[in-house]
Amino acid sequence: INVSRAKKLLSQVLGVVENRLEHVEYLAGKFTAADIMTGHATIMANCHDIIMDNKPRCKDYIKRLLERPALQKAWSL
Repeated sequence: INVSRAKKLLSQVLGVVENRLEHVEYLAGKFTAADIMTGHATIMANCHDIIMDNKPRCKDYIKRLLERPALQKAWSL
């Protein structure tokens, strides 16, 4: 699989996340392991410019995740 195809597929998957975040702040309604796994992928996608401006809920989700004290502590180790 080439990089452009992988980015396109990831963008499509993040569309599902974007749609889910229309109704909740976290994927299961409250912060769970789903947010740890999907959140990491979402943050990394954003770091690689895969999240486009047409995914504002994903961007807000990333902001919420990055503001979590436990994540800040984990990444400072």
